Amino acid sequence: MEGKNFIKSENENFHNKLIKSNIAGDFTGNDKFYEIKGNPNKIVRLESFENLEQRYFNQIDASNLVEVGKKLFTELENKYAISVPVEFFIDKNEKGDDVVYAQVDRIDGVNLEKVEPTKEATEEIIKLYNSISIYYLDKSQKEENHLADINNASQYMYGKKNGDKEPRIYLTDTDLYINSGKVSLLHNIKWFLRHMGWVERKFNTKFEDARENIKKLIENISIPDNLTDTEKSNANREIREINEISIGDFSNLDKDEEGFISSSIL
Repeated sequence: MEGKNFIKSENENFHNKLIKSNIAGDFTGNDKFYEIKGNPNKIVRLESFENLEQRYFNQIDASNLVEVGKKLFTELENKYAISVPVEFFIDKNEKGDDVVYAQVDRIDGVNLEKVEPTKEATEEIIKLYNSISIYYLDKSQKEENHLADINNASQYMYGKKNGDKEPRIYLTDTDLYINSGKVSLLHNIKWFLRHMGWVERKFNTKFEDARENIKKLIENISIPDNLTDTEKSNANREIREINEISIGDFSNLDKDEEGFISSSIL
């Protein structure tokens, strides 16, 4: 993917080349899904600069956020073998406002939440969750940015893109949700475990390697001394809840339904 992602569109009025996609009915926010005229193998979503910058309390320029995302998605594919068939274009929408277009390959298959638990699919999903756990384990040992929204099966498709011979898992929900810092990382790991438990039940298996990686992460994570008292308290709460979820106790999660919490971008 390196060298072709997150580029300025070389074509004027990119939006004029788009038509509404027929996959939209399967997704929420379906007015965001488009295809390129004459190219049904690509699906395009868009998000305004304004919305992206508000997500991060106007502390980062949207074009810089895209560059950070470029490095993280490329790393995810090249280092952790999680396929992300995405390209980004910065251009105008029909109103002339700056937007980011995310163009992904159309996958002929099903959402990972709906896939039949065959032997082949089970093997692939075990690999996926192990890769995500290794990603989090690596990120816990450094102070750097990380992708916050890669832990839900609904964000992946199992199938073939144009040219594939065998089905595989693809990350197709590529919204720019990015975090840094240990508190937000722990929060994301907690949600990873919440989602993973459901997937394990669906596939009637335990993701032992993934669980071992998260256990190792929690045993060795270091909470920075420069955090505020509130941040330290939140970090310790997240660790406690991660440990509780690990043993199947979800009783203390009723008041925590926030999947993404904004944090600074490094």
